[in-house]
Parts: sequence; C-alpha cells; structure tokens
Amino acid sequence: MTTDNTQAFTLTIADNHIAWLTIDVPGESMNTLQASFVEGVSAVLDQLEGNQSIKGLVIHSGKPDNFVAGADVRMLEACESAEQASEIAGQGQALFSRIEKLPFHVVAAIHGPCLGGGLELALACHSRVATDWDKTRLGLPEVQLGLLPGSGGTQRLPRLIGVPDALDMMLTGKQLRAKKAKKLGVIDDCVPNTVLLDVAEALAQKSKPKRSRTWQSWMLSGNSVGRNLVFDQAGKKARAKTRGNYPAADAILAVVKKGLDKGLKTGFAEEARQFGELVMTPESKSLRSDTQATTLSNADVVVEAVFEDLSLKHRMVQEMESITSKDAIFATNTSSLPIHQIAEGSQRPEKVVGLHYFSPVEKMPLVEVIPHQGTSDKTISTVVELARKQGKTPIVVGDSAGFYVNRILAPYMNEAARVLLAGETIEHIDNALLDFGFPVGPITLLDEVGIDIGAKIAPILTQELGKRFEAPDVFDVLLNDDRKGRKTGKGFYRYDASKKGSKGKQVDKKIYSLLNIKLNASLSGHEVAQRCALMMLNEAARCLDEGVIRSARDGDIGAIFGIGFPPFLGGPFRYMDHIGIERVVSLLQAHQNRYGERFAPCERLLAMAKEGDVFYPDTE
Repeated sequence: MTTDNTQAFTLTIADNHIAWLTIDVPGESMNTLQASFVEGVSAVLDQLEGNQSIKGLVIHSGKPDNFVAGADVRMLEACESAEQASEIAGQGQALFSRIEKLPFHVVAAIHGPCLGGGLELALACHSRVATDWDKTRLGLPEVQLGLLPGSGGTQRLPRLIGVPDALDMMLTGKQLRAKKAKKLGVIDDCVPNTVLLDVAEALAQKSKPKRSRTWQSWMLSGNSVGRNLVFDQAGKKARAKTRGNYPAADAILAVVKKGLDKGLKTGFAEEARQFGELVMTPESKSLRSDTQATTLSNADVVVEAVFEDLSLKHRMVQEMESITSKDAIFATNTSSLPIHQIAEGSQRPEKVVGLHYFSPVEKMPLVEVIPHQGTSDKTISTVVELARKQGKTPIVVGDSAGFYVNRILAPYMNEAARVLLAGETIEHIDNALLDFGFPVGPITLLDEVGIDIGAKIAPILTQELGKRFEAPDVFDVLLNDDRKGRKTGKGFYRYDASKKGSKGKQVDKKIYSLLNIKLNASLSGHEVAQRCALMMLNEAARCLDEGVIRSARDGDIGAIFGIGFPPFLGGPFRYMDHIGIERVVSLLQAHQNRYGERFAPCERLLAMAKEGDVFYPDTE
C-alpha cells in the first residue's frame, strides 16, 4: 500500500489496486472546496493518470458526518472582475473533467451533506453511493446565493436525471435525502453507513458504466416545441417566485438549454461565463454577505428567517456553524417546522432554538421561544433576554405542531369557515367576532395571512394533532381560482389599492357560488362568535394540559399579543374563569351534540369543572 498526502487530499493505493482519495480539510469541521486546492488536486490527478496499475478509485470523506458541504464562497470575495470569477469556475470544471475522463471506474462514497461543489464533484464520478442516514443530503443550492453551479453541475445533472428534475433541483436549491436521490437517479445506491465503503469498493472494481444516451431525447423525443415548452414552464414558475429579482434563475435556464442544444464544450464555457457575471451582481453579493465570517464570527446569537423549507434550514444551520464560534446560538424563525427536526441538521443541537415572530414584526409585540428537548437552559434564557431587549414580550412554548398561537388560532379559523359554508354571510361572521372584541374578523384574517399559507399549515396540524384540526375542503377551490387573499387582490374579499378605506375592500359575492354556498342566515352574531371562540378556548386549555405553555398567564399573554384576543376579556384563561369552567364545559358539550366531536371538552376542563377549579385561584 502506498500513500501520498497533498493538503486536504490523501491518495492511498491498496494492494488490490483500488485507489482511495480521502477529502479531509485540516482544521475545519466540514469539508469545503477552495481555490487554493487546485494545485494539490491537480497533482493527485497526475498520479492517477500516470499509474496504469489502478483498477478503480473511491472518493470519500475523512470527516465523520459530511462529504463536501459545497465551495467556500469566501474565495469569491477576492474577485475583482467577472473574468476572475469565471476563471475559478473554469478551474473547477477542468479538474472535474479530468476525474470524469479517468480510464477506470470512479465511485463517490457519500455520507452526510453533499452540496454545491460537493455534488458537482460526485456528478463527475462514474457512480455514486450514499448512506441512508437522515443527514445525508444532496443538492445544488447555489441559486440561494444568487449563483449557478459553476463546476459542471448545470451540464451533468440534466444529462443524468433529465431536464425537468434537474431544473427543479437547481432553481429551488432543494436538498434530497438519499432514497429520493436514488429514485431520481442522482445516485446509484443507498446503503447503511456500515457498508458504504465496502459497497463503493466493490463497485469500483467493476468496469466503468456506459453513459446512458436517453438524455439526448431529453424531452418528447427531441421535439423542439416540447423542449421549449419545458423551459418556458420552468421559467414561468421560477419568475413567479423571484419576480425578476434573482437573476440566477434565468441564468440557470439559459445555461442548461445552451449546453443541451450546442453540446458540453459550449455548455461548460457558458456556465463559467455566467457564473462569473453572477458573482459580480449586487444581488449575489448581498446574499453571500449573510454568510461571511468579517460579520458573524463573534456573534452570540444568529437569527435566521429564510422561508419554510427544512432542507434550507439545515443548510443555514450548517453554514452558520462553520463560521461562528462553538458557543453561538442558532435561533430559527419558523411558524410551522418542528424545532427538533431543524436541530437534526446541527452539530450543536443544544444551541438550536426556535423564535417565532409575528407579522408585521415591527408592530407585533409577541415572540414565541421554542426549545426542543435537547435545547440547553442557557440557550433558552439567552434568547428570552434577547427578545426582551428587542422590546418583545416572550413566552416559552413547547415544540409541537403549531406551537401555541397558531395551534389555538387554527380551530377558531376552521370553525369560521364552517359557519360560512353553512350559509352565513362573510360580513356577518366577521362582524360577529369584531363585536366579540377581536381586532379583525376571522375571514378577513385568513385573507391577510394568505389562503395559501392556511392550506400549507392545515395538513401539518391535522397530521400531528388529529381530525379536530381538519380544515373545510375549500382551500384547493380558492387557490385554483387564484384566490390567495389580499396579496393577489382577491380572496374572500376583493381589494382595490386605488381606493381608500372600506371602499378598497369589498366582499366578493362570487365566493358563494364558487364554494356552492346557499345563503341561509340562521345564527345570531352572539352564536357565531361563541361557536368560533369555544374552539379556541378548548384548544388553549389542552395546550396548558400538554405543557405546550407553562402557565395560564403565558397562554393569555400569547393570545392577546399574538392574535388579538380581546384584552378586556383578559385572555382565554381569565375569560374561562370569568364565565365559569363548568359553564364552558356545558357550552362545549351542547355544541358537541349539535355540531360534532370536535367540540368535545378536553380532559383538563372536565376535571376542573368536576373539582370546581379555576386557572387563577389567587384572584378569587
């Protein structure tokens, strides 16, 4: 056995003539690709190309929990021109092409994150094997930094898995678990970590696989109209999300299409050119600046607020941990993703905590602090103090679906929708809850929050918490009619920005026929308000019973400051004390008999009614 050490890369040739290239960047917890590695990697490739006794090569990581997490974007900050950045991309392309052209079978053995340049490296190999570990993720997330994959990814991925799936991966930056990656064809096998290297070695001993030519028909048997349709649809979908503010999406589409139309050589050249141009855009510089260590290395707490995507949250955790101190806290702003799932992407889960701000952030005083089971007490106390310094009122809530505020809000909103479907008018429902004391009615609130947001959250709550959270079957009908609420100009109401006050917001009468509603007013305003509010009261008591909130006081503060529960009623718990727990149970049971099991009073309320208890005994 012979060994050669070259910077972050160690080449070992075993007695069976299988070569092993180990990637282990010194002094770093995660492997990243850096421009300074070019000379060393080139030297390793010289050895591989010159050794005719080698029968196969396995490329793997020396780190215990990651393959290659991507390129180190800090090297781009030294670029003073698009040409310099293009040269970096060209160097990566050249090295990976040399790997691809090696005469023996090259296998990537992947355990842990394999992202960006890491996946581009793996794509240059002839085969890829990944572990079934949950933290093994594969993706090309460059678009999230205002860039495109610059080391051949835009050309190799479409040829490997087809254009539609490749565009979806690159335009969204999504990260795939190994089983999904295998299903799409990104990897060839998914195995336990205990046998990863054995499987990779056995594969490397086999002949190089022949490249499939099916990609040449990449859609609809080479029909140009079909090809253009694929790119047109992908472009429309991307622009609907980016609104033209993220040039990387258009660049990815153009580069992929040019490479497939004109060939690999042209595709690589265009990829490098557009990569260089994107590096110099203000959009990319702004997105990359958020990851720089010259601002975060000394941070005590990092608060992120990227969109609700678990794989993106994992990437943020990993990037932050690579450039912050070991004591830094990672606080994630999320309204629906479980914190313990986000913490699974962390090497320091005790430092991960949820911070749920409410919109508009500058006006809403509440923030939910959400520790998962492994969050340390010090992390919790630090973040609570941070929230107070921000002028917020923090409450600590449990890491369960919906946390506290959204959990008590959902059944209230669902019941308002059921009242609507039963034939009450939109104005009557909203006015009834305004009279009860809420600052806005529930139908208006759904328009303000976004019908699409409600459609996304409802299934999560139902899956985690049961049938009582099932929303009425209206979301798909509304979304298919492009009704997302105020942001699209129509939902249950129609909005006219050119008109002021109430004239700019009118009930859209078409909603009744669209939802097959036959207007049949039968409930008084008091009955409507009581029916909706009871669902919120019951769920609030259940949250206290389950430990989602620590006290009735926290529950009242959260409801008043988070969703505008009438302050003069004192919050859900003080309100229940005021009208009497026995009376609350009686009302719930009456509604249960009339409307169904979702109104069944929770165990906490039943027990309190039996014992004559209250939530605030010290105020009696």
